[in-house]
Amino acid sequence: MTISSSEKKHVAVYVFPFGSHPVPLLNLVLKLAQASPDTLFSFIGTQQSNKPIFSKPNNIPNNIKPFNIGDGVPEGHVLGFNPVEKVNFFLQAGHQNLQKGIDLAVADTKERVTCIIADAFVVPSFLVAQQLNVPWIPVWPPLSCSLSAHFYTDLIRQSCAENNAKDRYLDFLPGLSKMRVEDLPDDVTNGGEEETVFSKTLASLGQVLPQAKAVVLNFYEELDPPLFVEDMRSKVQNFLYVGFLTLSIPLPPLPPSESDETGCLSWLDKQKGKSVIYVSFGTVVTPPPHELVALAEALEESGFPFLCICTFIKS
Repeated sequence: MTISSSEKKHVAVYVFPFGSHPVPLLNLVLKLAQASPDTLFSFIGTQQSNKPIFSKPNNIPNNIKPFNIGDGVPEGHVLGFNPVEKVNFFLQAGHQNLQKGIDLAVADTKERVTCIIADAFVVPSFLVAQQLNVPWIPVWPPLSCSLSAHFYTDLIRQSCAENNAKDRYLDFLPGLSKMRVEDLPDDVTNGGEEETVFSKTLASLGQVLPQAKAVVLNFYEELDPPLFVEDMRSKVQNFLYVGFLTLSIPLPPLPPSESDETGCLSWLDKQKGKSVIYVSFGTVVTPPPHELVALAEALEESGFPFLCICTFIKS
């Protein structure tokens, strides 16, 4: 669909509202918003994903505005310990849920959406772009060469069916030849009845990404295996490297070393170099109680001093 000279450009941005995914996408949108101040950017995520990154609106240009959609979790449902459960609910809500974000953005800006940028994990956004007849530009935040696993999922699963497949090197995949089958996540290797909404979504990337106007990579081309780059460029229309998007937003200044409220710094000063075990967790996976107990017992048995960051533990 062409855009008239008098029409304002309006880009809808779909975030994958889990873990560290929102920040790289916001960094890209910040760059685009500064480079094109007359373009509107509607940043569509869940309330939980949007609130932390838009808590300081002074850092956000006026042409970027957040809009909240549902997370797909049924009302009254209590989530279990499996982090993929909430991902499945969000993806299962499908393009109908994503369309609600478009409706909110159009109602607020009074401008129709002319382009969709989306985290590549939000595959249902492709259907929204098709229905609106606008370009779809997915962004791939993980390590770029991991895309090979999703273009060759069927081939990988065939290899997994062989004896001793876990020890087999992925020498048949451009970019992953140094890895083994057992290094891949279950979402790639598990098929059939073991598939989840998330794993099916990832497996579909090989079919939908070639239909994108461009695929944006959170990496540098010079650091990728040439065979991988050549293979991907033979499959997608435009394969664009934009560098590390996670490094764009300035981090808040560190507190002065004198303000050691937890006592961690003074405790570390008393330890020998290279002698402390550091344990931390991401923002998505919350280990179940029995795994935390096993970890604690292992740390105790090791005899090494350790520093464990577990902000999610309430008791």
